Formats: sequence, C-alpha cells, structure tokens
Amino acid sequence: MRGWQLAGAFVHFFAPAGNTAPPAPVARPKHLFAAFADPATDDGSKHPRQTIEPLSAYLHTDIDDSRGKDEIEELVAGGQAIMAYGSRELPELCRQSIEYARAWTERGLPGHLLPVDSADHFTILDSLARAEGALTRALLALLGR
Repeated sequence: MRGWQLAGAFVHFFAPAGNTAPPAPVARPKHLFAAFADPATDDGSKHPRQTIEPLSAYLHTDIDDSRGKDEIEELVAGGQAIMAYGSRELPELCRQSIEYARAWTERGLPGHLLPVDSADHFTILDSLARAEGALTRALLALLGR
C-alpha cells in the first residue's frame, strides 16, 4: 500500500462508513494536528499534513499546523506517544528516532520507541493497515485492548 492509500485508511479507522462511531475506545477526533513544514529546522516536508488531509476533508475539520515537530509534546496532555521507525530505514533516520524517543522519555513524557521490523518510511504504515501489524498492536495496547 502506498502512503496516500494509507492516509485514506485513517478515514475508515476514525470515521467508519455510514457515519457510525468507531469501536470503543477509539473516538472521532475533534481536533487534528500536524507539524508545520519548516525548511529552517527540518527538510520542509509536508508529509505530516498530507497524511491527515483525507481525514480532515471527510470530517470537515481544520488541521492545526501551527506547531513545529519540536513542539509536539504540548499536544500529548495525559496521553502517550509511540515513536515508530522502520528497521530498514536509513541509519541517520533510525538514529534520529532513537534520539527523539530518548529525549522525550528523559523529560518524563509518556511514550516509547517502537522499531518496526523490515519497514522503512515508505512501508511503515502498512503495519497499521494490518490487524496483526506492529503499529496496530501498539495502538490497541494503548487503548487497553
């Protein structure tokens, strides 16, 4: 599955067909957030926003992209973060993910690192599209299922 297809799959996860509610304890999001693209501090990637644009369009909900990647901790507020990266990723991207997770938990913020076997940034969301996928299992564990 390609990235744009997986972005569309978020619609069905958070807003199933027929305008029904997703299975508890998942809820339709009331707010959507994406890190803004900042060429001064990152590569200027628009992927964070593009990933949730189909969900935003379906829910008629604006995307708040007023925060940078380094400000995401403000949004956690009692929740948990899963910092996932693919084991087949470029070494520098693996290092960045590991360092980000270390810095996150050293601040006392809830979350953990999740290396996804045999994935890279093109295929990592495949593990969310599969019921037995590492990201699906991690998300369900956070939800107590």
